[in-house]
Amino acid sequence: MSKEEIYKIIDDKTKVLSHPNTVYKTVTFVQSGFPEELFLQWKEQCKGQFNDIYWAKMWNDHLKAQAYDMIVAGGVQYQSEKNSTADKEEKENSEPILFGDGE
Repeated sequence: MSKEEIYKIIDDKTKVLSHPNTVYKTVTFVQSGFPEELFLQWKEQCKGQFNDIYWAKMWNDHLKAQAYDMIVAGGVQYQSEKNSTADKEEKENSEPILFGDGE
């Protein structure tokens, strides 16, 4: 097994670049309209938590946003189930109470 094959296996398993001479496809995009104060705050977090690796911070933010969306969607679903139960109880309580044999 060659050195390149070993590097490729390590790269595929760890998703980390194990050697500097492999060229990977990267994407560059330009962003505009981001408030400067918020960008500087984001950049400080990136520097402190992700060693100034922007793509890692963006990916982490993306995963957190997906998790948040799932939590919110679950909360909305819970609310609708809760409301349907409350509607049933309200419907039962709105019927008149009858005494006697109904005559």
